[in-house]
Amino acid sequence: MKKHYIIVVLFFYCTIYAQIGINIHNPQGAFHIDAGKDNNITGVPTLSQQINDIVITSNGNFGIGTITPNSILQLNGSLSMPVVVTDKNYTLTDRDYSVIFNGLSQDVTSHVIFTIPDPSTCKGRIYKITSLNGGVNGHHNGVYPDSNEYGLALSIPVIYAKDDDGTIRSSTSVYKIGNAVGGTKGYADRITIQSDGNNWYCIDY
Repeated sequence: MKKHYIIVVLFFYCTIYAQIGINIHNPQGAFHIDAGKDNNITGVPTLSQQINDIVITSNGNFGIGTITPNSILQLNGSLSMPVVVTDKNYTLTDRDYSVIFNGLSQDVTSHVIFTIPDPSTCKGRIYKITSLNGGVNGHHNGVYPDSNEYGLALSIPVIYAKDDDGTIRSSTSVYKIGNAVGGTKGYADRITIQSDGNNWYCIDY
């Protein structure tokens, strides 16, 4: 029985301290996959060999296309993010990233709203929202009305500025950027927002 205990202890010790490799003889991290099966038996993989590698280091960094990630996630290649193009009201979820409004929102009848989640439910989440037809303070066919503006709006105000006196500025508008390329519908409006767990903030236009 004592021998059995020793064997079990040695097994768990080896399991805890061993590096795990898939399709590789000399893993370069706590977990290493050589998807292309092209790494050398010994030595460090070349940069071209690392392109199809995935590594998790001992400090928890995750690398794709690199065996020496310097951040929690380092990607050595292109990145695809979800994108939705719509001309109607839309509710953003945890499956969204970039949402583009390509319809008309020029009067009370055609007014469109994008519903964004309660910020307390999605701390850290980022959305990029674009309106090809202009924002609430925007325009249609190059005309900038003084009132009753019905461009694309968000369901929850987004904080975009703080005055010297401490006044917090927030709005449901999708603001116009300083784009020099106009058209029959005027400039495109866009906003990038992020939740801190309490509010949505504008982090870029």
